[in-house]
Amino acid sequence: MRSPSILNPARFAPFTIATLALVPSLALSQMAVAEEAIGRPAYQSSRFDEDWSALRDPAKRTDAFDPIKFIPLNADGSWYATLGGELRERFESSRNPLFGLASPARNDYLLQRAYLFADVHYGPNFRTFLQIASGIAPGWTGTPPATQKNDLDLLQGFAELSFPAQTGDLMLRAGRQELSFGSSRLVSVRDSPNFRRSFDAVRGTWSISKDTRIDAFISRPVAPQAGVFDDGIDENQTFWGVYATAPVPGLPSLKADFYYFGLDRRNASFAQGIATERRETIGTRLFGKRDGFDWNMEGAFQFGSIARSAARCSTG
Repeated sequence: MRSPSILNPARFAPFTIATLALVPSLALSQMAVAEEAIGRPAYQSSRFDEDWSALRDPAKRTDAFDPIKFIPLNADGSWYATLGGELRERFESSRNPLFGLASPARNDYLLQRAYLFADVHYGPNFRTFLQIASGIAPGWTGTPPATQKNDLDLLQGFAELSFPAQTGDLMLRAGRQELSFGSSRLVSVRDSPNFRRSFDAVRGTWSISKDTRIDAFISRPVAPQAGVFDDGIDENQTFWGVYATAPVPGLPSLKADFYYFGLDRRNASFAQGIATERRETIGTRLFGKRDGFDWNMEGAFQFGSIARSAARCSTG
């Protein structure tokens, strides 16, 4: 529980750092709006979602980093590479975690992560994306989890094929990749720790229009380790699903998501012991925005089994 003495100045350090971090974030968001207005892409949380092909036009190369955002690999620029990265520094101070049930009673540490990526487009229909990451936790008392200390490893590395369909476009992506759907309540990139969550997965997407798409995937989560290029795959887990999003007819400010997720875990640990767990989730989400207001409502029902016992739950 992070609640040191009110007279302890260290109590205010995380809030000060968070405030200082927020200021450039707000500035970046304003810059992103301005960039989109002139046809430049905005920076995204998942960097593979960025499309810098607009910088093929020299008139749009106005930023100091533009020379590495569009590196032509042939005469007409149809083959090009994008390079980028991220450095995040964060200080945390913990007192009596889990209400004193866990040790140490005090833990002050710095969380540092560095990401580098290369996105190479071989024409309009094929690309490869590679992202390496490093996370360290100087000052951590004891052994930090691998989500906080992972010296160097492959975070993402996939190949992607896209092509037009009779209606919309189709995309097939295979390899190590991040997965995030909807409001990220159930499937997210886990951005808070140093090392984000990724999967070895095959994913297909049918983009019918700008606001209508269907995704399907099957995957196994990456099991992070603390060393250098030693991350493995959790062979005991298989995760799959289908996620669809579309506008609600007659209500231009409202969109709807419908989804199904399945999870199979062998040798899962519970208070009663170790068993095979299988859960399936169906849900829907309504969201939108208008006139300065936005709304987001979601509900899901989960069913399955743990060993021979049925499991049921819901959320909303």
